[in-house]
Amino acid sequence: FHHNSSRIESLLMKALDLKREGAKVALINTTWESNQPDLAEPLRYFDIVSVRDSASKKALGKLGIDSFLTPDLSLAAWRNAGASDGDRCDLVVTDSVIFERSLALFDAALILDGDYLLLDDRQIVRFDEESCLAAASPLRLSPDLLTSNAQIARANIVLTGRFHVALARMALKLPFVFVDSNTRKISNLCIDAGLPEDLLNVTSMVLDADWHALRKGIEMAKKRFPCYSMQLDEYRRNGVKSIERLFSLIEAS
Repeated sequence: FHHNSSRIESLLMKALDLKREGAKVALINTTWESNQPDLAEPLRYFDIVSVRDSASKKALGKLGIDSFLTPDLSLAAWRNAGASDGDRCDLVVTDSVIFERSLALFDAALILDGDYLLLDDRQIVRFDEESCLAAASPLRLSPDLLTSNAQIARANIVLTGRFHVALARMALKLPFVFVDSNTRKISNLCIDAGLPEDLLNVTSMVLDADWHALRKGIEMAKKRFPCYSMQLDEYRRNGVKSIERLFSLIEAS
């Protein structure tokens, strides 16, 4: 829930309608960013509120609303995952929920000779002066894209604008760099996991088409990422425990 989206009030009020009929209601696996204070009022009546990053917990806390801090639930799916031993590639680039950034990321893939994954159905085509230079075919986001056998798990490094791709690489303890999405959710994920945002955030390099700086940034991320292995182990271990506690609490309610 972010930036005063019109769906926030409608979804929360629907939940409260069910609560008036005797149901327990919980908001889980969410972010809370850049919303006007009154949009949070319905949350005072929820039985459980769980957010997936500390920035969201702090934002709600300032409004007097208590919440649990539980990482994105997909983290639990990676508990026993390991990196694939299949054919590896050097660089995989994915798109973004922001179409203009998907175009910039596609350009980065072309310049850096990376494999490009388009995870929605907005066709990307680039033209040079003579003919069609390149096109990315749509590929629907599906669970098999986020497994230890998927292409994003077989890359030496991934450049992404997608939160769940960043989380998958983090859970596999494999290096990635990112372009900001429609919220600070990837940055907040890095902060909570103890990763240096300034090392991994290459938004300005991609949007400014500074390919020399981007190459250097990617190489630096490859080199330094293994230094954060212990922090990532701790984040995943504690995160899975908190997810289990959350669902135990839901069952108990």
